[in-house]
Amino acid sequence: MMKIGIQIEQGMIYQCSIADGQVVEEEPAELSGDWTDYVRTEAGKHPDTANLYLGIVLEAAEDGVTGKAAELRQELGLSGDQLKLFTKEEAFLGLAGEREDQLKQGAVGLFDYSSQGQLYYYMVKRQDGQMMVEREDYSAFMRNTRLPHQKDMAFENAVQQALAQEVTSLVYLCGQGFDSGWLKNAAAKLCAGRRVFLGNHVYATGAVYLLGRKNAADIDSAVILTDTVMMYQIGVMAWNHGKEEFLPLVKGGRPWFESRGSMTVLIDTAASVPVEIKPLFPGKGDRMRFSVPLKGLIKREGRATKLKIEAECTGETKCRIKITDLGFGTLFPPTYQVFQQVLSWERRGQP
Repeated sequence: MMKIGIQIEQGMIYQCSIADGQVVEEEPAELSGDWTDYVRTEAGKHPDTANLYLGIVLEAAEDGVTGKAAELRQELGLSGDQLKLFTKEEAFLGLAGEREDQLKQGAVGLFDYSSQGQLYYYMVKRQDGQMMVEREDYSAFMRNTRLPHQKDMAFENAVQQALAQEVTSLVYLCGQGFDSGWLKNAAAKLCAGRRVFLGNHVYATGAVYLLGRKNAADIDSAVILTDTVMMYQIGVMAWNHGKEEFLPLVKGGRPWFESRGSMTVLIDTAASVPVEIKPLFPGKGDRMRFSVPLKGLIKREGRATKLKIEAECTGETKCRIKITDLGFGTLFPPTYQVFQQVLSWERRGQP
């Protein structure tokens, strides 16, 4: 099995793989063209596609990323498990999950500082037996810091505030913002009572650990409380035994580009299908209802219309609903009429 983790960030490629049980980091390289071109070229170096696994971590998941990944899989003959997209949160979760000894002692943290001055702190911890990932924006600390000593002092203050949240046993530093060698006094604060690692292959390494896992219940059930995750449930309202029920299509709690689902339902003659979007956690946002019109759908007697309803999130607050008429047995042949609508909403009151 060949497992390769690839991180694309600010025009650079950070890649690592597992060889003979050891993680091997490649020298960083500049990205030329689209990320799909690079992945296509890299996959071409490994003709044994049956045993090839690729994990891609993008700086930001742009619109259409799921379609690009699907086309790549089809072109390269790879399954969904063999070519996977990961968010930074997921990749760091994969890395932290391999540090079980440190997680028993406390949280595992990561400071990500870009060359553009953005500073984020990621934290993985166990709470009530469940893995949790959080992210905080500390960019304000680094604002208007140009000289090395200014950056060092500002980052020291950020570290002090971030690490006050939890007992932290291990901290990673990554990002091009750390490359200029200004880290001095803050490093001493970081290293007091904990292990610290500096390097830009953190997410690529985490992606490698996530690939091909068979027993990853703790990772799969982890709660990611950041804005890259779909924090809403999306479902269809249907009548069952005389009362209206919410039937989930998208359960939420996963990155938006992994959030999709489908179901088949029997309905009475209706002009539309009610789709409801509700917050994953009670009290964290508004509950909304949309109607997807079924204009032109053939009317049939009783509950003699079977519909396939599919949902695919195309953004953090955007979802495409596709409804297909499957008829009802031999009495009412399917027309395969398709009704589609893109739903969008504002994200309010979310973690």
